[in-house]
Amino acid sequence: MVKNQGDGFMLAFSAIGSAVACAIAIQLPLQEGSGGIILGVRIGIHCGNARTESGDFGRTVIVAARLCAEARGGEVLVYQSAREVLNGAYSLGESRMLALKGLAGLHEAFSLFWQ
Repeated sequence: MVKNQGDGFMLAFSAIGSAVACAIAIQLPLQEGSGGIILGVRIGIHCGNARTESGDFGRTVIVAARLCAEARGGEVLVYQSAREVLNGAYSLGESRMLALKGLAGLHEAFSLFWQ
């Protein structure tokens, strides 16, 4: 774990496939439920350098955090550049254009089919 804010966590991986595998490993048991309770965790995946800028993390981390905010419960959103790096290794849904808070323009993201 690199950082947490409230009930959210920022994790960094050396490979995008590891990030996707972790997202799936998080989602699966939560969707099975415990005591009849199913949790809808939102996950955003972006790839790039997670360097610090002015004492906080840079644009790569901001984009991932904004994807989290846009995801629905139980959804994993993958940013366009991460999709390109994955190169078809995982099934993704149709393109979704999103306005991400604090970032100019629209940003393309894809829902990961992890079920």
